[in-house]
Amino acid sequence: MIVDTLEYALVTAGVGMGIVFFALISLSLMMLVIRAIFADRSTTTAADPGSGGAKAGADGGSRGAGRKEPGPDEKDEHGVPRWALAGAVAYLLEEERERAPWASPWTSRPVRQ
Repeated sequence: MIVDTLEYALVTAGVGMGIVFFALISLSLMMLVIRAIFADRSTTTAADPGSGGAKAGADGGSRGAGRKEPGPDEKDEHGVPRWALAGAVAYLLEEERERAPWASPWTSRPVRQ
């Protein structure tokens, strides 16, 4: 009887882990496809509006036309992605706002005369 329970637990754990790994792999593949689709769009749309960004920058007609905008996947000098820094800053700002002292409990009390 204990062997049957152990076999059932192992089969259940294996099936559950298989489902989770299958879901994670499929999500990873979908993200790769989405990244490939939007990477193609961003390069074509970035080239279309300027249609000669390097020439405009060399002529002095357009300010900053030759510069590339920093993306969220770029890393700083320490190797930390920009999106991780933005997430940490947002988290810390929310923590600070949540714990910041306020005077509303004292100012909202009616004053007795």
